[in-house]
Amino acid sequence: MDSWVAAIESISAKRQ
Repeated sequence: MDSWVAAIESISAKRQ
């Protein structure tokens, strides 16, 4: 269920 969460976290880290 954390599929989208993992994606958001990944993108969030990349945007930083």
